[in-house]
Amino acid sequence: MTNGGDDTIRDDLPDADQLEEDWNRALDAASGAVRAGDRAHALTSQDVSDETAQIHSHREWLGRFRPTLRKLFPRRARSRPPDA
Repeated sequence: MTNGGDDTIRDDLPDADQLEEDWNRALDAASGAVRAGDRAHALTSQDVSDETAQIHSHREWLGRFRPTLRKLFPRRARSRPPDA
């Protein structure tokens, strides 16, 4: 696989699994922030409900997007270190 016309392979690019894991971590953090805001009474119950629904819709979208994510960012074979 080439990148931008040169002949080097980019091993530093994430694959779909890594991107999905990162995305889920971000959504988990957002959920945690909403819960913390609720506990601190910094958010109204309507805000908590709205934000929780928004985060849930992002999770559903990510689930539907998973096949496309796999096509766009295929799993890369991990390079093995050269034999000593």
